[in-house]
Amino acid sequence: MMYAITWNNAGTKMIQVGIEPKRLIDEMNQNQISVVISNMPMYTGINIFVADSGDGKILGSTKAAMVGKTLNDVGISRDKVTEQADVPAICYRNIDGIVSRCAFDRTDDYIVVVTCNLLSNIKTDVIIMVIMIVYFIIAAKALASMFTKLDRVRRSAYIDELTGCFNRKAYQENVEEYWKSPDMVYISMDVNGLKKVNDHQGHAAGDELLQGAVECMMKSFNGYGRVYRFGGDEFAAIVFADSRRLKKIIDDFKERMNKWSGKKVSDVSVSLGYAEKCERQWENFEELAEQADERMYVCKAEYYSKKGEDQRKLQAAHNALTKLYTKVLIINLTQNSYQIVSIDRESLKNSVFSAKLSDWFETFANSDELHPDDRQAFLQKTALQNLKKNINGTGKSYSIIYRRKYGEEYKDTMMEILAAEDYTDDSQVCYLCVRCLG
Repeated sequence: MMYAITWNNAGTKMIQVGIEPKRLIDEMNQNQISVVISNMPMYTGINIFVADSGDGKILGSTKAAMVGKTLNDVGISRDKVTEQADVPAICYRNIDGIVSRCAFDRTDDYIVVVTCNLLSNIKTDVIIMVIMIVYFIIAAKALASMFTKLDRVRRSAYIDELTGCFNRKAYQENVEEYWKSPDMVYISMDVNGLKKVNDHQGHAAGDELLQGAVECMMKSFNGYGRVYRFGGDEFAAIVFADSRRLKKIIDDFKERMNKWSGKKVSDVSVSLGYAEKCERQWENFEELAEQADERMYVCKAEYYSKKGEDQRKLQAAHNALTKLYTKVLIINLTQNSYQIVSIDRESLKNSVFSAKLSDWFETFANSDELHPDDRQAFLQKTALQNLKKNINGTGKSYSIIYRRKYGEEYKDTMMEILAAEDYTDDSQVCYLCVRCLG
């Protein structure tokens, strides 16, 4: 909703009025057409009508009295208007009681009609055709200029002013359509170090950092989807790609960031997490987006733990992770070891921990904490060789769904494992996160 302050009808006091942006644009559209056409210079005997291609309602005309009527009302059958042609054809119609030569053109949105009555001093079809074509060109240019201005208004409603990417409003309107695609991928992103840059180098530098990050995002993602800014340093991209293509897109994005350098800021870094619709059966779009956010927070926590800076962001990322996951571990597949980052009280009370990662998996599998029917599949999926094969430093996560006991009942649980930034073939460091889905 957009608001404005204006006088009431009586002119006695100021009032606040609101109008929806879409309605405002539609009303501007119709009013602008009327003004553009009515103000066009006309040759005697010639008139122009611009009508809606859907219902034939006249939106603008050099004869002001015709605005609001339909083409059928003035003697032009909308159903007989041909599809858009390279050169308008002449036909004869009774327009407002006068036989007139007519030429018309059509787009997806509008029908443009130029008429010349037979009582005018123009006697030959050739001259009429030339004049009509000239007026088509004039009308087209005038309307194009108007639509350019309207397009700017539309864009301002959906585009983030600072960065040029789409805003939250555009995101909310696009989501339902995106969810229909089976190869949709949600990428959650957070620009690293914005607060530090703002505090130490000023907001102009912070703006440059955001603009640099979005420049990299849009160059990498725009060919496959759209980039959105939610506010501050929070962004998302929705792209359409299979897993193989997705890896190339993200690698391209990281390469662009590595090469980027600004005038006030020397480099840019973005924490990123993504979720693919094809991974599993998601309940809805929101669940998929939350999963991508969770993976981004893992990346965020790792970035700040390495940098040793912006402790507020690090703590926020840590708090978010501990709320979402019952367990967060750092594991090393090469060394068959693990380190607990966080664990909830219930899990701490019921879990039995072993020295080696593989022993911990096996101990848990043989306990009554795991549903008996899931035991064999769990052991196969958590075998170290299987984990190495599925992680393999690609940056893609590996998820295992099983039923775990919470209190007196078993609930669906997801164990997610993803490679850390310092993952190498010699030191296969990963994050292991456990979350209750039930």
